[in-house]
Amino acid sequence: MKKITQLLFLFSFTVIVAQTQTPFNNSIQYSSSSSIDFSNDVDNVNFTAYRGISNSDKIYFKINNHTKQTYINANDYKWYFEIDGYSETVDNIREPTFTIPSGKTGNLIVKLSVTNNTNWAEVKNNVFTVFDEDGFKVKYVDNSNIQWPNGGVSDIDSPFSHRIMSNDDFDFHRGIDIVGNEGENIYAVADGVVNWYKNQSDTSDSRIVSIKHTMDTPMYFHGQVIEHYFSMYYHVNEMYVAKNQTITKGDFIAKLGTTGSNNYPHNHFEIRVGTSYSQSSMTNVNNYSVSPNGNDNKRNEFFTDKFDATDPIDSRVNPLLFLNNDANDNLSLKYTIKEVGNTFHITVKTDYLEDHFNKITLGYTGETKQTLDFNTRSGLPFVSGNYGDKRYDISSVNNVIINPIKFKFRTLNEITSDKKYQITFILDNSNNKNINDVYVRARDMYGNKGVKVDLVELALNEIFIGTINTTVNGNKIGDIDKDNNAASEDRFLEFINISGRNLDIKDYKFYTGSGNGTLRYTENQSLEIAPNETFVLYNKGNNLPSYLSNTKMAKASQWLGFNNPTNVNVIVKTKENQEVLNFNNLGSIPNITSNKNQSYAKNSSGNFVPQEDINGLLFSPGYNNDIENPLILSEVSYRASSYKDDFIELKNNTVFPLNISGYEFYDETRYPSSTPRHTVPATTFIPESGVYLVFSGDNNLFDDTYNDDVVKATASDGSLALNEVDAVYIKNDNNVVIIEEVYNNSDFSGINNNHSIVINSSGNFEMHSDCSGLEDNSPGISSNICLGAKSSTKTKQLAENITKSVDNVIYPNPVHKTLFVSDHLYKNFIMYNYLGKKIKANTIKNNQINVGNLKNGIYLIRVFKEDGSHEVKKIIKK
Repeated sequence: MKKITQLLFLFSFTVIVAQTQTPFNNSIQYSSSSSIDFSNDVDNVNFTAYRGISNSDKIYFKINNHTKQTYINANDYKWYFEIDGYSETVDNIREPTFTIPSGKTGNLIVKLSVTNNTNWAEVKNNVFTVFDEDGFKVKYVDNSNIQWPNGGVSDIDSPFSHRIMSNDDFDFHRGIDIVGNEGENIYAVADGVVNWYKNQSDTSDSRIVSIKHTMDTPMYFHGQVIEHYFSMYYHVNEMYVAKNQTITKGDFIAKLGTTGSNNYPHNHFEIRVGTSYSQSSMTNVNNYSVSPNGNDNKRNEFFTDKFDATDPIDSRVNPLLFLNNDANDNLSLKYTIKEVGNTFHITVKTDYLEDHFNKITLGYTGETKQTLDFNTRSGLPFVSGNYGDKRYDISSVNNVIINPIKFKFRTLNEITSDKKYQITFILDNSNNKNINDVYVRARDMYGNKGVKVDLVELALNEIFIGTINTTVNGNKIGDIDKDNNAASEDRFLEFINISGRNLDIKDYKFYTGSGNGTLRYTENQSLEIAPNETFVLYNKGNNLPSYLSNTKMAKASQWLGFNNPTNVNVIVKTKENQEVLNFNNLGSIPNITSNKNQSYAKNSSGNFVPQEDINGLLFSPGYNNDIENPLILSEVSYRASSYKDDFIELKNNTVFPLNISGYEFYDETRYPSSTPRHTVPATTFIPESGVYLVFSGDNNLFDDTYNDDVVKATASDGSLALNEVDAVYIKNDNNVVIIEEVYNNSDFSGINNNHSIVINSSGNFEMHSDCSGLEDNSPGISSNICLGAKSSTKTKQLAENITKSVDNVIYPNPVHKTLFVSDHLYKNFIMYNYLGKKIKANTIKNNQINVGNLKNGIYLIRVFKEDGSHEVKKIIKK
C-alpha cells in the first residue's frame, strides 16, 4: 500500500448537509420594495455557500451563472451576514468570503440585494448552520417542501455508500434502496415536472420515472452553482405519469415493484444534481447545456466547459442530503487514530446507517488539510482507470482501507453487525509528527462531529486463572494441553478482535500485573486475526493443545502471574506502545477471586460469568463462547427385553468438558413440573466428545466395552419409564429445556425388542440398525457411529464387500499383536467376529489398537472419525 505524502490529498472544496430556513427579523437592513420593476432576471438571482479547505473558519459564497452575466459589476451586489449577535455588511463584492468570528456558532443569516442602477432590492435570503471549526450545513430543500417517496430511513436496505454485493463484488451504491411490499404506492417527493420516464414492456429491464425539481438553496457542485435536482424512481411495476406533466409533492406516480431486479421489491431512489443523464451519457458533449439561459426543461444545466470525456460528471448524490431524516440522530459516529510505523491510521466508523458519515477533514494542525465529501463524492482522489473506477468506487484505493456494508443487510437480518461501515485513511508521518498533531474532523448526516475514542482493537473474552483437578474415569478434565497434568500451565487469557477488520498482531505486547503490568509475551510473527475471531494466550509451560490447532494461540514467555487476580490488569500495546486493550483489575469480576478454579467468559450481555453458566462447558478457549448445542441426544432405547436395559444416551458435542450437574430427565407423563425420572448427581462431567449414559435400571451389560469417555448412571427415580409413544425432555440446572425430542414407535418399520433409535445427521429419529448397518443398539458408542452416518448395509453385505480403501490406514494385515492407524482423525473403533457379533470397542490411543488378546481368526474392524464418518476393513489375526 502506498503512503500518502505530506499533504494527504490534493483536492478541493466540499459541500455538506442541511440547513433550516427561518424568517428574518426586522434588523435586516436591506428590504424588498414592491415599487422596483426589475427584469425577470432578478427573480432568478440565487446563491449558495460552502466551507473552505485550508481556512476552515471561512465560508465562500457563489452566485448562479446567469446572475453573473446580468449583474456584471461588483458594485451591483450588497451582502449582509449575522450570526450569534454579530453582524456584518459587505458592499460591492460579487462573491464574498465571510470569516466566522471566533467562538460564534448557530444560525448564519445571509441576505443578498442587487440593484438596477436605480433601486436596491433584496432578492434572496438564506439561513445556514455553523458548528465549530469546519462544521457547516446547507439545507438544499426545506423539510416542508419534500417528503419520502415511500417508507423511511428504517426501510433503507442498501444506503448511498460502498457496499459488498451479493456476489461479493465491491461497488459504490449511488442511491438508496427503500424496501416495501410489491404494489405499494410511490409518491413524488416534491413539486416538479416529469422530464423523462422509461415504461418498456420488457420487465427484465427497470421501469423508471424521472422528475425535475428546483432547490430552495442551490448546490455548488463540480465548480458550478446548480439550482435543479432530479428525483428518480427505479424498478417500479406500474407508472401513472406523462412526459412534461406538472407534479405536486405527494402525487401518486407509480407502484413499487421488481422490474429489472432479481432481488426483492424495492425502490432504488436516486437524487441527481443538475442533470438526469447518467455518468456514461456525460461523455457526450451534446448532452451539456450551451448557454446559461437554456430551456428550463433541458435535462442538463452543466455548461460545456465542464465536459471531460475521461472524467465525466457523476450527478448522483446522497438522497439523504435532501430527504428529511432529522429524527434518526443516534450520534454513533466515532473515529480512532493509530500509529503504525511512519504512518497514522485514522479509522472512522458508525454503528447506525442513520449516522452514516458524510465528510471527513484530515491533516496536521497548522498545515493544509483535505476535506472529503462522501455524499457528493467531491474532493475524493482520482483513481486511474475507467471513469467508473474513480473516486473510491473500488476497494483497491491507495492509502484507504474500506470496510463496506453488505448488500441487502436489512433483509439478511444482519442489522447489528454487517451494517457497520468504516473507512481507514492512512496519513504519512515521515516527518515524525506526534499523534496529538493529527487533525481529524468527521461529520455525520446532520453535521454532528464524530467523537474521538480510545483505540480498542482487542477485548478480553474468556479468562481461566485457576486449576481444575476433577477426574472422570481417571482422566483429568482440567488438563487442557493433554500432558496428564492439570496445573497452572493450563491457565489462559482469550482475546477477541473487535476492531471490525482483519488485525495483524505482529509486535503486539501483552502485559499482566498491577499498574502498567509486566511484559509477558510479544508476538514476533505475522498473525492475522479476523473480525470476531479469538486469540488465546496460554500460560508459560503449556504445550499448546494440538486438538485446537485450528484456533489462533500462543504460549506466554513469562508466567502470566494472575494466581491472585486482585488489582491485576491486562494490557495490550502495539509496537508503537499505543494501547489497544486495558482491562482494569481482573479481581473486579464478580466471584472470580473466590471461585477462580473455573473459566469466566463474557455472556450475551457483555458481563463476565462462569463459562458453565453460559453453555455448561468448563472452558472453551478459541471458540468465542458461541458453541451451539454442546449437548445432544444421540440414542434412545425403549423396547429392551428388560426395562432395566432401556437407556438414554447424551453426547458432548464439543472438544471441552461439559458440566451437567443437576440436569433433569423427563418423559411425557412427568414433564414439565412433576418429579424428574432422573436427576444428574453433583460434580458430573462429560469428557470432551464423551457420552453420558443413563439406564432405566441397574445394568451391568457392556461394561467391558465402554470407552473411558463414557459416564454411566442409573435413573435416580427407579425407571426412565419410556413407552412406545413418548418424549425425552432435558432441563439444565437453570431450569431451561435444552433438549425436547418426541418419538412414535409406528414411525419405525420392523423395529423389534432391543432395537434403539438414534438421532441421525438430519436431526430425525431413525432405527439404530438402519443407521449403523450392524447393531440393534450400542449404548456408549452409538453417537460415534450414527451421527453423520447414513447406511442401510447389513452385516453379511458388509462382510462380503470389504474394499481395500483403508489398506493404507489400518496395518499390518495379517496382524499379531498391534494394529496401527495412520490417520490421527480416526478416534474410535469397534471389532466384530465374522458373523457380525461385536466383541470389542474402545478409543484409539496413540494411533494403536491392541488385538493381542483376540483368538486367531478373521475379524471386521470399523474405525470412526469425530464427525461420524467411518471405514471398515477385514483383518486376519495370527
